[in-house]
Amino acid sequence: ADVKVNATLDDASRQKLGVDISSISGPIAVKLVGTTNNKQTKAAIELDLTAARILDLVPGLTKPAGKPLKAKFNSNDAGKNIRIDDLTLDGSGTYIRGSLELSDEGDVVSANFPSFQLSDGDKASLKADRAGDVLKIRITGEVIDARGIMKSLVGSPSGPAKKEQKIQDVDVDAKIGAMTGNNGEVLRQLDLSLGRRGVELRSFSLTAKAGREGTVAGEIRNWGDTPRRALYVSTSDAGAVLRFLDTYGKMQGGTMWVIIDPPRGDSTPQNGVINLRDFVIRGEPGLDSLSAAARDSSGKVEQGTAVFEKAQAQFTRTTGKIAIRDGAIWGPVAGVTAEGTIDFTAERI
Repeated sequence: ADVKVNATLDDASRQKLGVDISSISGPIAVKLVGTTNNKQTKAAIELDLTAARILDLVPGLTKPAGKPLKAKFNSNDAGKNIRIDDLTLDGSGTYIRGSLELSDEGDVVSANFPSFQLSDGDKASLKADRAGDVLKIRITGEVIDARGIMKSLVGSPSGPAKKEQKIQDVDVDAKIGAMTGNNGEVLRQLDLSLGRRGVELRSFSLTAKAGREGTVAGEIRNWGDTPRRALYVSTSDAGAVLRFLDTYGKMQGGTMWVIIDPPRGDSTPQNGVINLRDFVIRGEPGLDSLSAAARDSSGKVEQGTAVFEKAQAQFTRTTGKIAIRDGAIWGPVAGVTAEGTIDFTAERI
């Protein structure tokens, strides 16, 4: 039998049809032309998602209602799995092209996206295959803009949650030539490997270059002499990394290491410790009296600039915020203590 559909489906309609996706809210215009024999359904489908709101369909793929985004693909539903071919998702800087296969429960069985662009200028591809209960994802690319991805990972969701999403077990391997961040900073030659089971991050390995000659490294290991597992990240250019993350933009140089509870796929707070050494703060009025003032190339003192030997603090990360406590900064002639909160949602320190 021939099937034709030309309709606009809201949240309630999609839920009744069993095609509700928790990351998407609002109306979706649907055009479908296909055939079915009650055993197999083939269809050409076009979706206009312009009026819908998308919140992290994948990390970094977020848009407000009214921003253009359209999808088109051919589907083949034979009962056990659904095959989607000739897929294009295009609009508002996003361009994804390829194919995927879904189980009848909606889990990804495999995916192949030769073009995987979440932001203008991205040049990357993605492949995924299921091995047992684990989805193995491989991302390779010349350039990826990480700003939207980071915002989705550290920010707090706006609006009410629709329903709890199933958290899949995944292994991710990514090799990116240049990952662009905030304030013009770039992580180069990024090599990332991680494994997550449910909400628990089981494995993590990261290497990259930052700033002019700085390095970044990360791994999961025991916290001190305890069996407690922790995420450990270190860099030889703390200023570049903090600017990349848009955490603090006035630090130059410095070595830094951070130990923190591994992130989970829920809202569990993460406790951590940060330690910095041998760094310069520039453009922060009032710091001159706390430390030896830095001098420019002519030997003149730079106002609002100070050299520090060491800083450390304990912190707790919750969704969208970092609370800092027991902070201390030492310079050659003086020290200062610090406490406070970094609110990423309100963009306030």
